[in-house]
Amino acid sequence: MKNLEIYIHIPFCVRKCEYCDFLSFPADDDAKLRYVKGLMAEMIFYGPLMKNYQVSSVYIGGGTPSSIDEQWIAALMGGVFDCFNVLPDAEISIECNPGTLSREKLLAYKDAGINRLSIGLQSANNDELKRLGRITRTSYMIWKRRDRRRLWMPATGSMRHLTMLKEVWSAAII
Repeated sequence: MKNLEIYIHIPFCVRKCEYCDFLSFPADDDAKLRYVKGLMAEMIFYGPLMKNYQVSSVYIGGGTPSSIDEQWIAALMGGVFDCFNVLPDAEISIECNPGTLSREKLLAYKDAGINRLSIGLQSANNDELKRLGRITRTSYMIWKRRDRRRLWMPATGSMRHLTMLKEVWSAAII
């Protein structure tokens, strides 16, 4: 079988950040639900065409996928598992903004088969976060990290961000 990697784009966000060049925008729940239903219809159509492929990776990006209802993410993942041959050790990731996460969402993601979080951290400096138009602040990100760790969810971020955090974190939270 051939390998297949699936990218699911969720274009919605709470608000457009100043630096963002991606297709993303705020939307009401009705528009979000119509979009999710459209994605499900595409999976039902394309799934049979991909029967000779095995899915090694699923990436749910955006926008801010964590800004939509966790039940809709679970439904999308159900569609992926129902329509495609997903390998047992497939990496299944979702992009998250700490300001749109909750314990319920993290648990729903885990139950839906998501095994990797990509958490947006553009800075550990609250003034910089504000200038960038981010909806979260450093202290909130730290709290969310603790919550995520309690739920045994791995997270990713660039080494540059992790190095910067080590150097700046103490100044940002004092």
